[in-house]
Parts: sequence; C-alpha cells; structure tokens
Amino acid sequence: MANSAFFGGENIKSEILCILKSKNISFEHVVHKEIAHQNVAKEIGVNISEGIKCLIVRGKKSHLNYLICVLGHQKIDMRALSSLVSENCEFEKIETIKKKFGLDVGGIPPFKFLLGIDAYFDQSIQACKDVIFSCGPLNESIRMKFEDLLPLLNPQFASLVKTEEIIHKQ
Repeated sequence: MANSAFFGGENIKSEILCILKSKNISFEHVVHKEIAHQNVAKEIGVNISEGIKCLIVRGKKSHLNYLICVLGHQKIDMRALSSLVSENCEFEKIETIKKKFGLDVGGIPPFKFLLGIDAYFDQSIQACKDVIFSCGPLNESIRMKFEDLLPLLNPQFASLVKTEEIIHKQ
C-alpha cells in the first residue's frame, strides 16, 4: 500500500504542474528521450550541475525513508547523511520505491510533501540560478529558477556530498 501523498509518476507530475501554474511560476516542462541525468543534460542542452538528482534512502534501523537531493554530478556522502539522521542509511530498493511511491528511479521529484517523507538538500544547490529536476515520468523534467522553487519546497539544507567524491562537471 502506498504511503505517499500522491502515487505514481503521472499523478505527481500533474500535481507539480498544477502547483506551478496556480502560483503563476515561470517554468519549462521538458519531454526528453534520455533518462540518465548526464544524457538528459546533453540532450536538452543544460549543464549537469543544474540538475537536481533526487534519491530515496532508508534508515537501516527505523526503515524510514528520506528524500536526498544533490546536484546531478554529485554523489551522496553516506557518513554525513547517517550523522544527520542519527542512523546508518542505505539506498532504498528499486522495487520498494515503485511499490511505495509508484515511481521509477530517475523519476523522483524534489517535492517531499508529494511523497510524504522528510527531505534533505545538499547545500551546494543553493548556488544554482536555474535548476532542472524530474517530475515523475522518467522522460519528463521541469526547468525553472531555483529562487522560485525554494519557497515551494522549504528544504532543509546540509552538507551531503564529499568534495573528493564530486564527479567533474560535464
């Protein structure tokens, strides 16, 4: 049984679009062929460092899910995350993400309240002017100004990536 506020990529996408339109926020809804972050960036002509990559992890003891958002070229520092949430974490199983949220890995949006879970954003996202993120379906994304996205999400920022683990910007 789903525990998210909205279940499934199409429902989540529809809600995101509805929110953005109802608040008169300027955005671009992008449909693309590619689904891997680095390939999407190349296909639509943006820098991968503008992409917000959203991952769902699970506390090993509590089994609580957390939404972790980093830039497209970054990797999560699991030690920093574990310290932040006071327990060791691991990536949630692909089949569990599908069952709980109706989403495929790669289609997870940064809207924590649509998923019904706590979220943490890496502090480096705050330096972005424009961002692009998945909106539910694997081949659809939203591009918009970060300053417009910020008040919608009211994210909690933390240091979640190791600088030596950052993949060079492409």
